[in-house]
Amino acid sequence: MQKVFTNSNIAVVGAVRAYLEDSDIRSQMRNEFSSSVMGEVPFFDVWPELWVADDLSARALELISDVQQQENTGPDWLCRQCQETNPVNFEICWQCEAVK
Repeated sequence: MQKVFTNSNIAVVGAVRAYLEDSDIRSQMRNEFSSSVMGEVPFFDVWPELWVADDLSARALELISDVQQQENTGPDWLCRQCQETNPVNFEICWQCEAVK
């Protein structure tokens, strides 16, 4: 087994897991319930992780990379509240904190 993805947000890890499963790559989520020990161990040691079989890891990493590139492409967006320009990957305006 090889770790192919980790994130502090379990919902993001779950979304990536669903995407991999849609591509016929089964994965195992680890540290799913580890948030209770956060503070006692380094926080990144308890982030949720996705693990796949070694023979599928290259394909899984390729799919994850494709999704991450798609998320970060496209035009910047203009905040409706303060008219500030924000990068495409920002979900909240950096100036006034209004939601995209």
